[in-house]
Amino acid sequence: MKVLFLGTLDGISGGVAHYMQNIINHDNSENDKLQYVVGCLISESDKELYKKDTKFINFDMRYGIYKVQKKLNEIHKIVVSNSIDLIHVHTQRAGLIAAIYKKVYGIKVVYTPHGLRHSQLKGLGSFIHK
Repeated sequence: MKVLFLGTLDGISGGVAHYMQNIINHDNSENDKLQYVVGCLISESDKELYKKDTKFINFDMRYGIYKVQKKLNEIHKIVVSNSIDLIHVHTQRAGLIAAIYKKVYGIKVVYTPHGLRHSQLKGLGSFIHK
């Protein structure tokens, strides 16, 4: 199974990046070997923080309302060219675009929200996040 990880800009800093590294680097599955593709902006030296067989694709997670379709097209190109079975997302921004992608293309998506972010939101933002 091939898993595409989305959700951080640089792939190395902050809690989300460390969470992604822990999942990838501590994968002990032997029966169903998982293959990981990480879509982020990351330097060559920082790629060494991940398991050697991790594939990296330059993907800038930043987008605005007018660039949603462009990002969907970029994700679709990554999914098709890498035979991705599952998209695992970790941030609100990645979660929204992956949810739209799932509705359009029907791929499986796992969203791992981080509780701290939810506790920081109030009002309508908190409702949307839920």
